[in-house]
Amino acid sequence: MTEPIRRSRRLVKDEDLEDGPSTSKYFPENRHVESEPAILSHVRSKRNSSDSPTKPHKRVKLEDTSHDRSASSPLTDLEELPPHLRLQSIPIKVETALSTTPKSKKPVVKLKLEKPHRAPENWEKQWDLILRMRAKIIAPVDTLGCDTTPNGERTSDPKIVRFHVLISLILSSQTRDPVTSQAVTNLHERLSGGLTAASLATAPSDLVAECISKVGFWRRKTEYIQEAARAIVEGGLDDGEDLPEGWEGRDLTGVDPDGRPGDIPMTLGGLCKLKGVGPKMAFLTLQCAWNINAGVGVDTHVHRVTNRLSWHKPKTTDPEQTRLNLQSWLPRHLFKPINHVLVGFGQVVCLPVGPRCDVCLLAKEKICPVRVTNGNYKARKDIGVSFEEEDEATVKAEPKLEIELETTVKAEPELEI
Repeated sequence: MTEPIRRSRRLVKDEDLEDGPSTSKYFPENRHVESEPAILSHVRSKRNSSDSPTKPHKRVKLEDTSHDRSASSPLTDLEELPPHLRLQSIPIKVETALSTTPKSKKPVVKLKLEKPHRAPENWEKQWDLILRMRAKIIAPVDTLGCDTTPNGERTSDPKIVRFHVLISLILSSQTRDPVTSQAVTNLHERLSGGLTAASLATAPSDLVAECISKVGFWRRKTEYIQEAARAIVEGGLDDGEDLPEGWEGRDLTGVDPDGRPGDIPMTLGGLCKLKGVGPKMAFLTLQCAWNINAGVGVDTHVHRVTNRLSWHKPKTTDPEQTRLNLQSWLPRHLFKPINHVLVGFGQVVCLPVGPRCDVCLLAKEKICPVRVTNGNYKARKDIGVSFEEEDEATVKAEPKLEIELETTVKAEPELEI
């Protein structure tokens, strides 16, 4: 009996070969393969290139998944196989290369966690201090956010206003607010009839691309916004979708929930059918365009700031998890303002690199877990405001009050005399 050969083995599945599966667990030694599979030919051509190092021969285990795995059959030595199967190495997984991934459906937006995240400690005090700082800050999001209009002009048509909000949000991904605002203004000025769903749907792609060429991923977004415009003109995006929680109390006079050709969707499912629109943009669109408070819009600033404040334990790794955590404990009336407040705070004070802990009230109160106390802030740009002005004024006023009280006390005995 021949001693079993114990060498490194490499699997090649039957379905990788054109002539179908074998009748035994492994290909028999005398198996004849008529033609060379395309993938093996491609791999061999890559292997034979000048920059690919050669490796020693290996034995090949040929597997037939249609046969009982408990059956045993001999291994075939690589040198005994037909020449076209004598591969020195296979640098990629054949089954991965040959597999076809079906088109994935649009993911359903998850609205809540199965187990709610607990409210973080001191979050209310942290929120109040951030509100105090935001009251003195004029951040880019305040003047150039998604709810601003091209050139500051407000049209009387609410459909067009809502469409501007949606286009601004799609363009805002990976783009600074001033660049996004200028791109929307360019579209409004250069498209025939201004920036509407109809004008954008029929505009030449070259013109649209030129108008938004400064935004991040402008080529892809050119396709996104034009496809979105065509879908909005056709209508029916909200068909079969439920109105989101929070629409109660909205004035829907003149609005047909069953289909509004020319108007943006007013449901989460309808908005997420559009290319380039994810949960964050969908929630922000509902808030800014329809005044529907259905959830928290989490962008990079909200994700970063809330993790720095330890509002998530453990820390979240993506904005979707951040959103679900916040929605599980944050009071509902804060779902809308939290994005605007934290974005402005993150743009001016809690910067991605080099946060201004020297002026931040959270650092002074020592309730920020990641505050930096020994940073070099002298060379950094002055943010132009001081958050301690009110406190200093109060401190200066207190001695005056004490002096007045002392004067009154001294005067009383004189009156008695």
